[in-house]
Amino acid sequence: MERVLAYAEDIARNCAPSSLAVMKRQLYADAGMGIVETNEKAEKLMHDSMQRTDFIEGITAFFEKRSPNFPPLMAKSA
Repeated sequence: MERVLAYAEDIARNCAPSSLAVMKRQLYADAGMGIVETNEKAEKLMHDSMQRTDFIEGITAFFEKRSPNFPPLMAKSA
């Protein structure tokens, strides 16, 4: 359990909330899709993510050897 909590803390600290949200949506939406379609969709999402400011922040923080300062996840309105 100690290792699990440490891993979860690392994810919370070092992964952009928006990226985690995209991955969660992928897991739910793509579960019933074929591998080719899922892969194509994942590649597009990956390329799209490289345009977001949180991607730049993550890379910059890594090279500057500091913790990233990601913006909070904005809730979508219904």
